[in-house]
Amino acid sequence: MDDYSAGETIGFSAQLAAIYTELSRYSSLFCRARFGLSVTEYELLLCLWEAETPLGFNRLSDFLMLKTSTLWHMVPPVDRPVSSRGGKQR
Repeated sequence: MDDYSAGETIGFSAQLAAIYTELSRYSSLFCRARFGLSVTEYELLLCLWEAETPLGFNRLSDFLMLKTSTLWHMVPPVDRPVSSRGGKQR
């Protein structure tokens, strides 16, 4: 049984982009803290991951029907703080 109900469509949403952004930030923080990776090493790891996975960034932008440059602007740099709400940073 699939996870989609009849007639359900998947499209771009601000909430989906926000969730993806938070997942990216937490993944970055975890890998950098747990394994001591630098930002450059983490970005290289992402490049290796993208080369290994079938759904790369360009295909993701096609799927979301956005220009690749627009999608790049939505994804924050990995060295940006997790929260910009004024909370405590570690």
